[in-house]
Amino acid sequence: MRAIHLLVLCAVVSPAFVLPARAQSTPSVSDTADRPGFADSSILLGRGRIQIESGLAWEQDGRGASLTKTSTLADLELHGGLTPRLEFSLAWDGLVSTVAPTSESHQKRRSTGWADVRLGAKVGLVDRPDFDAALIWYTNVPVGSSSVSSRYADPRARFAWGVSISEHVAMWGTADLGAARDEDNRVRVKPAASASVGTTVVRALNGFVGIIAESPPIGSKPDAWSVEYGFVLPLGVRTQIDAWSTQRVAGGSPLWSIGAGFVRRLR
Repeated sequence: MRAIHLLVLCAVVSPAFVLPARAQSTPSVSDTADRPGFADSSILLGRGRIQIESGLAWEQDGRGASLTKTSTLADLELHGGLTPRLEFSLAWDGLVSTVAPTSESHQKRRSTGWADVRLGAKVGLVDRPDFDAALIWYTNVPVGSSSVSSRYADPRARFAWGVSISEHVAMWGTADLGAARDEDNRVRVKPAASASVGTTVVRALNGFVGIIAESPPIGSKPDAWSVEYGFVLPLGVRTQIDAWSTQRVAGGSPLWSIGAGFVRRLR
């Protein structure tokens, strides 16, 4: 329970440190999109703006007889700006299908079900020409299928930051404090962190590469390291398409994932 108390404290105290906003033009869809990759954007939509994000993902965890394959189809995120400093989100991973070994034999068994719904709120902390920061709070609504749902709120507080180094180079990252419940009903702290750098590849096409440190499913120490890389192609200021991949390089079981999707600003 201590982890949950820390998360609540972060969410309550952090708005007191919000700095004055800067006057700026409307951010592009690529500025505010939470995809692709592990990190979320530190730039808010702004009052009255609505954005939808969607994609597909495939993941392989383990190897040989213990290999587990998971596909996530038509995951959706809806983001809405309530004020210049406050944004809400509603996310749903859609249909999740997993092929995993059974405990009784080496045979594989497929389970398919609907994911939980995730609620989120983003509070802007810093809004400067070359630096942005925000605090994001997530919690699950465990309404998914029994084969997919965690049956727990999985609360998480995330600090997101972004730095503009030049017109074509930027860095961004996150620091997380979360909580998850094991099969034995024990609640574990789940810290994580990430850092990425992105640059223009050619014309409007942008690429990025980053590193992620997170804790494995069982345990709280963030000693599972992964690298990620991907591409983002803006189509004007209201639409983008993207593709990305993640591979674990140390700690935990071998993990590889790939995804693709799009973002569309509705208003």
